[in-house]
Amino acid sequence: MTRYCPKCRQNKDIKDFYPNRHRSSGVNSYCKACESQLSSQKYNRTFFDKICPTCGKKFKGRKNQAYCSVKCRGASHKKPIIGYKKCLYCGKEFPYRETLKVRSYGRIGSIKQKFCSKFCSINYLNKSLASRKRTSERLKNKSSPLKGRKLSLSPEQREKRRLNKLGPKNCLWKGGISQLQKLIRGSSYYLRWRKDIFERDNYTCQICEKKGEKIQADHYPKTFAYLLEKNNIKTLEQAINCEELWNISNGRTLCIDCHKKTDTYLNRKIGLPPK
Repeated sequence: MTRYCPKCRQNKDIKDFYPNRHRSSGVNSYCKACESQLSSQKYNRTFFDKICPTCGKKFKGRKNQAYCSVKCRGASHKKPIIGYKKCLYCGKEFPYRETLKVRSYGRIGSIKQKFCSKFCSINYLNKSLASRKRTSERLKNKSSPLKGRKLSLSPEQREKRRLNKLGPKNCLWKGGISQLQKLIRGSSYYLRWRKDIFERDNYTCQICEKKGEKIQADHYPKTFAYLLEKNNIKTLEQAINCEELWNISNGRTLCIDCHKKTDTYLNRKIGLPPK
């Protein structure tokens, strides 16, 4: 099947025309070669003869294009070079602009720049290479102050240091205003007891049997307040030496919702001992 092209005045195959569903024939009126020629002529009409205000070069640009390249456009916004400075390290002269920002990567500096490059500034601040060599040779024969010193402490030494800073021995002591329960619950013994309870119960609530929720350790069947009164615990040292307080058989893992439903939650009354 053929079709007549009014532009080139030739009968061509229907495959040489671009499809167009909006026309009754289903293709464009002009062939592909004529369509491309018309589009290129239409595109060239959008360019005009212009002169770049930065470099004075003649070029063809569009209606809103003022510069021949990106380089000329960026140079038009830059401030001009106002003078030359001498590098404090190598003595080389370099140009600078009246600006505080440097965008030329070391070729043109700012008004407060003192060095021609980053290499010179680093060497100037770190002193000369000769002085650095003399310092390294002087420190070669000296032994390190940490040589032979144990940086890690044993558990006994850590406990001894902790006890030496408890109570009135501590510089922040204010006469024992902290509650005894807060001191016990914040000690390392309580944290270890709570971790052992969680690992034994596999981090699962013992009432609703949910896993993955926020959990807490509950003293059960003997309450925490009952153990303090029974063993007559008045200080933190007495609580540490009480073996019954750290027995993991007297504890269970509960989620926060189940823990709030218990009778002993946030209850400061000691109550009766369990049966």
